Amino acid sequence: DLSEIPDLVTSNKNKWIVFVNDKERGKKLERDINKRSKKDLSLPVDEEGDDEPQKEIAIFIDAEYEENFNTAQTMNMIAQEERFERRVLITTSVLDNGTSISDTDVTHLIILTDIEDEFIQMLGRRRFRQNDCGELCVYIHNTGLNNFVTRLNRVIRSHKYVYEKYCKVTQEQMQDYLLESEDRKFLVHMLMSFCGTYVWNDLSIRRYEQLEHYYEDMISRMQNDKRAYLIEVFSWIGRTEDDVKICLKEWEKDIVPALLEETKSIFEEYLDRKLDDLDERKKMRNRLCGKRYKHGPLRKLIDIKEMGDAEKLDSKVKNAINKYNQPISDNNMQYLDNDGNKINYYKSDIDYVIKSR
Repeated sequence: DLSEIPDLVTSNKNKWIVFVNDKERGKKLERDINKRSKKDLSLPVDEEGDDEPQKEIAIFIDAEYEENFNTAQTMNMIAQEERFERRVLITTSVLDNGTSISDTDVTHLIILTDIEDEFIQMLGRRRFRQNDCGELCVYIHNTGLNNFVTRLNRVIRSHKYVYEKYCKVTQEQMQDYLLESEDRKFLVHMLMSFCGTYVWNDLSIRRYEQLEHYYEDMISRMQNDKRAYLIEVFSWIGRTEDDVKICLKEWEKDIVPALLEETKSIFEEYLDRKLDDLDERKKMRNRLCGKRYKHGPLRKLIDIKEMGDAEKLDSKVKNAINKYNQPISDNNMQYLDNDGNKINYYKSDIDYVIKSR
């Protein structure tokens, strides 16, 4: 869950590198991490008793790093010393081949990309030099089906649509489009200058075609198995599907008890209460599963179950909540006291209820 990254990186005093494939996501992470760190740390006080501002722990660097003193200084330090000063470096593919970080304090790496060559390049930025016997903990975002649908639509928009729209325009028209067209950000990546004229970049077009096929394949695989992306990523680093199963079991063992306890706690607040008020029903549902059913402890438990064995979940659960005004019963609460490793769920018209098989 991307919303957990600020808590994750601020809970550890070692250095982190967070690779993102989206500029806006990188900026947001920088703001959220710095905001979270200031909540955790009390402001230092000088000898006169005046508060001093807490130094920010995260910095975001993209291709425009030269426009800001702090980011330019950080890039200069990386180039000369293969290290950075802040605890958290958030960056895009600007740290490309030839840029290395051998700082032994960097022990955690988060990679937020779904493309193999970008993933391998990002992973390779942390270099291990002689006598560096440390370990590197790598975090992978298990992106969902909707992400691949969005990415596919974006590729189609930036490739097929743009190419078909502009493939027959004259050089004079192309000059104007590159300056004024709403599609200019896509055109820049698909054209190159040759002998004073603009021509289509075959390598760039081929790249978009490969991405289109890749995303279509991932969508098909994700529809059948929610673990498909994890299996794909593990294959990039020479691991097998069995390794994915082992990893998921360890993750499930670590996270399920806390999620189960949080879910039980929320249910207990609503024991024997009739949820006649629409706002109350929405509040309960959002606390359990998050808005749009993407977050929350119960939603995460469901996702864990679906990834754990890739089975279709049984939607027939007896004695579940199925009416707006029906209170949560003690029987439903007992479901939560059973084996948390075998979680099932039932989605009625308004609420989720979970039980053990």
